[in-house]
Amino acid sequence: MPGIGKWIVAAVLAGLASALGGLVARGADKAITRGREAVLPPSPLPPITVKARQYGGLGGDIRNRSEMSVRDWVDFGDPRVYLNATTVDLVVEATVDRAVILSQLEVRVESRGAPPRIFDHGYLAGGAMEIRSFHVDLADPTPEVRPADGSSDFPFTVSHLDPERFIIEVTSSTPGDFTWRFDVHWLCKGQSGVVTANQQGPPFRLIVDPRLY
Repeated sequence: MPGIGKWIVAAVLAGLASALGGLVARGADKAITRGREAVLPPSPLPPITVKARQYGGLGGDIRNRSEMSVRDWVDFGDPRVYLNATTVDLVVEATVDRAVILSQLEVRVESRGAPPRIFDHGYLAGGAMEIRSFHVDLADPTPEVRPADGSSDFPFTVSHLDPERFIIEVTSSTPGDFTWRFDVHWLCKGQSGVVTANQQGPPFRLIVDPRLY
């Protein structure tokens, strides 16, 4: 029948047009994506690296398990014996061939809670040469990192040949279970940013409880 033949031809042509339209649309999408990548370059890497280490005089197991993991062993203190502190060691190094200004060091408290029970405890080895000494009290509602007596305050400058080392004594004037991170603010070539310091993912932690013994 002549009418059926025309209908078949029209259907084939419509299918070809749809397929070509899809190819054109996909090609346009790819072109737009390439254009956007050319106009918007990828976010640059920060010009500094920050290495962090936490250590203290006393540590305790909070899980009471026979196979204790590293994350179950935390720094703790007893205000009755003036051991309500831990220490964080930050080493900041530039990754570019020019000076980078460290404009600020902030503490970001993530949680404050009642201290858990310590099942076992002992002394932890640790130590570091003090270069830039600071202090922060986590019990403060708005804690600030402050220079120790006789120490300089921010800003500091680092380069790839001249890193900086910060020793931060972290204390709490009240009992509690605290977790926190540090934010290192930087300026370089008209840009600014923040690099967060933690324990390679998990936050720093300190437990202070006068009932530990």
